[in-house]
Amino acid sequence: DVLQALEGTYRENFERALAGLVSKGLTAVFGEPMELRIENRIFRDVLSTDLSLVIGTGSTAIETKVLGASGGSVVNVLCLLLRVLLVTSARPALRPLLLLDEPFPFADEYSQPERLGSLLRELADRLGVQFLVVSHEPALVEAADMAYEITRKGSAATVKQVKGAEQR
Repeated sequence: DVLQALEGTYRENFERALAGLVSKGLTAVFGEPMELRIENRIFRDVLSTDLSLVIGTGSTAIETKVLGASGGSVVNVLCLLLRVLLVTSARPALRPLLLLDEPFPFADEYSQPERLGSLLRELADRLGVQFLVVSHEPALVEAADMAYEITRKGSAATVKQVKGAEQR
């Protein structure tokens, strides 16, 4: 009974922290209130978790289930935040490097790409994670400490540093 109570308390604290960080990240990127809700049920002694996203506040808020959602920049940012949290909460601790290949493929001018760069910067600073990002998005280059441009002709590639302390 004591172990079950401890496990329940740990899970509730983790879920609260997870939902809080994801909600803050989504709100920061999209500029409107967004909240990740985590609902657990036990059915036949098996824990089942449902994730939903609430956009807006009060009577105009819209709630949608995350499972089965696809595409769109909200899903991209939500997935990124969940990956970052998974890596940073792993025990034993993993190396603090996350490789992202085109992490926001559905970003457009409506999702304000500069906010995506700010989100990555904030996560790196707060969590001590380094990101290696492959992207064609100029706003992500602006948020980076260092940036390289890679061009390819046939089988030969040229690498040129375009941002950083030692530009070459």
